[in-house]
Amino acid sequence: MNRVILYHARLPDRLVPADTAALLERIPYAKRVALAARRADREASLAGIALALAAAAAVRGRPLAPESLRFPPDGKPTFASHDAPVFSISHSARTVVACAAAVGAVGVDIENDAGSALTAALRREWTAREAVVKAAGAGLRAAPDVSLRGASAHLRGCDYHLHPLQLPEGSAGFIALAVAPSHVEIVERDPLEALRRHAA
Repeated sequence: MNRVILYHARLPDRLVPADTAALLERIPYAKRVALAARRADREASLAGIALALAAAAAVRGRPLAPESLRFPPDGKPTFASHDAPVFSISHSARTVVACAAAVGAVGVDIENDAGSALTAALRREWTAREAVVKAAGAGLRAAPDVSLRGASAHLRGCDYHLHPLQLPEGSAGFIALAVAPSHVEIVERDPLEALRRHAA
C-alpha cells in the first residue's frame, strides 16, 4: 500500500524570525547557507520542510527529526533512514505544499494562478512535467522529455501516476508518483504550528 499525504499552507505576509530560527538551526549546515539569501524564499522553504516532516511523520506513524534530512547538491532531498517515507516540496507565492509517500518516488509542483503569465492549460502542463522530473530526481532540463498521457506520464523508462491538485489558495498543480497511491489525503495545515513543532 502506498499511503500519500499532502499538507498545504498559506504563509502570512511575513514571519517573525523566531518562527523559523529553531528549525533552521536543526537542518544540515549546507542547506542553512543555501537558504541565507532571500527572506521570502527562505520562509517558504522552511515552511515546506516543516510540512514535509509532518507529512512524513503521519505516513510513517512516528516523528522524524530535522537532523535526519539530507539535501544532496545534485539530487533530491531525502531522509537518512532507508525506511523513511519519500517526500517533495513546492511553493508558489506564499502557498506551500509538501507531499510524503510510503514507497516509491514522489514529486509535487504547484503554481499560484494570481499574476501568472501562463494560460491555465500551460500551467497545468508545466506543473505536471515539473512534478515528474522532481519524482525522477532528473532536474528541470529533463522537463521537455516528459511524455504526458492523461493521468500518467513517462520519463526515461519509468512510468508515473499523476494526481491533479486544486488548492483553495488559488494554486493548482500535480503530484507525480512512481507507485500508484492507495489513497491521497490532502490537508490544510497551520504553517506556524508546523514550524514551531520543531523548536529545539
